[in-house]
Amino acid sequence: MFCTGSGLAFGALFVVAWLLIAGFFPLHLPSASANDIADIYATNVGGIRAGMMLSMLATGFYAPWIAVLYVVTKRIEGDAAPIMAATQIVSGAMGALVFCLPTIIWTAASYRVGRDPELILLLNDLAWLILTVIVSPFIFQNLAVGIAILRDKANIPLMPRWLGYINIWASVIYVPAVLIPFFKSGPFAWNGIIALWLPASTFFCTIIIMTIYCRKALMNDTYVTIA
Repeated sequence: MFCTGSGLAFGALFVVAWLLIAGFFPLHLPSASANDIADIYATNVGGIRAGMMLSMLATGFYAPWIAVLYVVTKRIEGDAAPIMAATQIVSGAMGALVFCLPTIIWTAASYRVGRDPELILLLNDLAWLILTVIVSPFIFQNLAVGIAILRDKANIPLMPRWLGYINIWASVIYVPAVLIPFFKSGPFAWNGIIALWLPASTFFCTIIIMTIYCRKALMNDTYVTIA
């Protein structure tokens, strides 16, 4: 039950550290020049380093939440072949890396003051592209959870079927992020409404909803799965 809240802790800490402490809001423009990006790092070296380290540590809270999802989905599937539960936990572990790796790259960009602006731009681009473009782990994580919920054959399902459809729909919303490398402005850029803000808000809303229903599932002592 304690671990069900770790997803909320992850989201809150990561957003506060990344946006407020590191000062990554407003977001870096994909079309910004090397000197523009270098100036951002030069004027907030300490804040960026502190924010990235806290964001990296916050990612650890994602792991217990993934484990809770595994327990819940495995309870639905049973012990014989919990394929969706296994898919979910492997995809979730990959997703944790997607959040963790960019923080180290942004830290590297701020590590040596006075570095060539073109190198800072390269590192900054790499970190942004990792964070925003690698969506396949999250697509398959939500698909696995959604499929498990929809395949629940119990008379009284452990989780409502509409929650399964929400997870599948979330996986669809993440797909446009793969268009980010082709745009430096507009809704499909890494700061765009379709490629970033809609998937990001969907991701965190899904965490909130799943946290609520995972708690209910863990407290459900009457559920009986039907293989």
